[in-house]
Amino acid sequence: MTAIGAHTASVYCYGISGATWYGSGWTTVPFTVAAPAIPPQPASVTGSCPVPGTVANISWPASLGATFYALRSDNQSNGWQGTCAGAYVGDVCIDNVASTSYVINPSTPGASYNTWVHACNAGGCSPGAASTIFTCIPPAPAVTFTINGSTGPLTLTQGSTKNFAWTVTNATSCTASSSDGWSGSKNPSSGTETGTANITSDHTLSCTGLGGTTEKTVRVNVTCTPSTGSWGPCSNCVNETKERANINASCGTWTETTDCSPTEKNTCRDFNRKEVAP
Repeated sequence: MTAIGAHTASVYCYGISGATWYGSGWTTVPFTVAAPAIPPQPASVTGSCPVPGTVANISWPASLGATFYALRSDNQSNGWQGTCAGAYVGDVCIDNVASTSYVINPSTPGASYNTWVHACNAGGCSPGAASTIFTCIPPAPAVTFTINGSTGPLTLTQGSTKNFAWTVTNATSCTASSSDGWSGSKNPSSGTETGTANITSDHTLSCTGLGGTTEKTVRVNVTCTPSTGSWGPCSNCVNETKERANINASCGTWTETTDCSPTEKNTCRDFNRKEVAP
């Protein structure tokens, strides 16, 4: 804290002149004007710096006998110099605050401030009030993220192009993740990239700053063109159906079922009607 001294009493001399029948003369009458009592320090100091952390509000209760206040607010990122003349950038050091509140504008998002106040009058200043430390709360990252101009979900044909675009504020880093080839560190301000749609996947951009982390996710559903095998025989004579395999290295393998042809159905039915000789 900064030590602020008291003022001493002042001595004044007033002269009195006069005249009588036997002459004239001059005399002085000294008297003392006592300095006022130093006011007590403020009972408390409160500070707040809500989102977006660019304006800090400081207030304190009035002290009896105070005619002005001396405010000290230390941005703790760079220490405290100790005097107003040598205050570091971001610190507040003011000796003539007339009210019981003060606004630091601008303040520094993410910074913590150690603040104290002296109550003053012509007699001097009190010790600093009990300090309070508050932090300017910065905003969380704001993220806009699209694929092919969409925030999702969207459907693309396998092999088509994915156009990634994003803009970000209040972030110091961004990371991409997906199961379809888009990943790694990304520009924390803005960017555009392209990729190929291979499989259905969620694409997430996660950005972190002083205000926390924000994530945006775009889902891309990929439609696949399979490599189709031949129809198998009409082997299921109960349901009169047949099957064939659909194979795609990215989309997977599945089985397709269809009705047997009329000829195949008749063959099944003839087989079912056969009698076994005794």
